[in-house]
Amino acid sequence: MRTFKVRTIDDHPHYVTARKALHSEDLVRFKKLKKNIELSQEEKKVLIARDFIHKQEWNKALELIEKMGMINSEYLNAEMYAIKTYVLQILARPEEALWANQRSLFYYELCGDQEGLFRSHYNRAVTLERFQQFQLMDFHYQEARKHTHSPHQIIHILKAEAFIQCRLGQVDQAIARIKEALTFENDLEKTHFDNLKTVASEIYIKAGKIKMAKQILEELAASKINPERARVLAELKMLEVLQDGTKMKEAPSTIKKNQEWYLKWQTIQALQTGEGEKAQELWNKLVKKYPALFSKNFLILDPLEEKTAFGLLLKAIYRKESQEGGNHRSLSKVDHLLWLLENSPISQRKEDLIEAVWGEAYDPKFDARFYKLIQRAKKISDVENVGGVYYLKTKTNKSA
Repeated sequence: MRTFKVRTIDDHPHYVTARKALHSEDLVRFKKLKKNIELSQEEKKVLIARDFIHKQEWNKALELIEKMGMINSEYLNAEMYAIKTYVLQILARPEEALWANQRSLFYYELCGDQEGLFRSHYNRAVTLERFQQFQLMDFHYQEARKHTHSPHQIIHILKAEAFIQCRLGQVDQAIARIKEALTFENDLEKTHFDNLKTVASEIYIKAGKIKMAKQILEELAASKINPERARVLAELKMLEVLQDGTKMKEAPSTIKKNQEWYLKWQTIQALQTGEGEKAQELWNKLVKKYPALFSKNFLILDPLEEKTAFGLLLKAIYRKESQEGGNHRSLSKVDHLLWLLENSPISQRKEDLIEAVWGEAYDPKFDARFYKLIQRAKKISDVENVGGVYYLKTKTNKSA
């Protein structure tokens, strides 16, 4: 009788060494290891796919993995499905991501790979957030906890729980999780601890603790080895602009090397200088790169993204333009609503429009009147509502 042998992580030592070099940002070593003649062609292709992810070339990574099909290694099949899960999450294809994730869980379980099981349960929880399945998310985070074997993985769980609690409005609990994660300073390398502090600053921003976030970012700005230095510098500058109302200047070279944050930086610049067409062009690039977060007409799909330094600054630009718009408050409520949508650089949520039109803090008692106002406005102009936010389908070009 033929014996079936499962190929596990132990059967791929050279692949694992190269993957760890990439993960630790040791790119020179990774480039050398990737050429190791002892690597199989399949191993090399999976490493290339991981390199595409590192470069944020999502479609290239997905295309390469899909061309490979099934191969004669349970461990590499698990790795391929894990890569596919991650890319499909980024590309806003959550149903497909869940299917790929289920396959990665199966193969990692077959291999008995604890790290792989940790990552797969963790990624499944992340994908389930798109469906607001918070109980299932918590279940998979707890399953991921069962496979932790390092402080680094425990910190991942704590960060994830902090983001969930932040989304649910449980600010104190979110900050408690982050503070617990920060107690692991002595267990982490400097670069990993800087990364944790970067995440901590984001949680503080989303929790409305801007002063605390700014203090952490100022500390991080002095570090030259933080792999997320571009994000740190960009968020710090955006918080400063939020506080003092100045304009974004030319981006430093560190930010120019990071596509995401350079796009965000340039978008803010273009909006501040009234370059509408340029801002739209830059925004479209963000939409293409992060379709799960952004959509056309300056629409931010994720409410939590609105609470980032970038989201808050977009909103501040809108409010400033509204305040400087002249005698619009003498308009009728319908005309005032249309004026706001016409002059807003970003799509607007119901609560913000109600506060602007009625001049009072949002209260649900205004909802019925607001919906009637929207119906009247739709008879005059092409008001669109997507995901609870409003914008004009066609605007007058005022940027020329």
